[in-house]
Amino acid sequence: MTRRNLLAVLAGLATVGLTARPAPAMSFDRDQIRCATCNYWEGTRKAHAETRVDVEVFERGRCGNMDSPYRNLWVGILNSCPQYIIWDRLSS
Repeated sequence: MTRRNLLAVLAGLATVGLTARPAPAMSFDRDQIRCATCNYWEGTRKAHAETRVDVEVFERGRCGNMDSPYRNLWVGILNSCPQYIIWDRLSS
């Protein structure tokens, strides 16, 4: 095997793990008190029919509630706090 062939094989192996894979998602009902369903959580999520929220498992978002102990901190989807307010897309 020539050096050029070896480098081509190694480059191919290095890109195998770089393919895009969908992140695992979690779903929360509107009555679950978690950051993923809070109006002040600034992470990426998707509302379904005003009853459910889908969010990636490893998603983190900043807390925008000025009264929360997590104010301006990056929190995960499973966190919750006493200043919870339901997300406006779920409150209808």
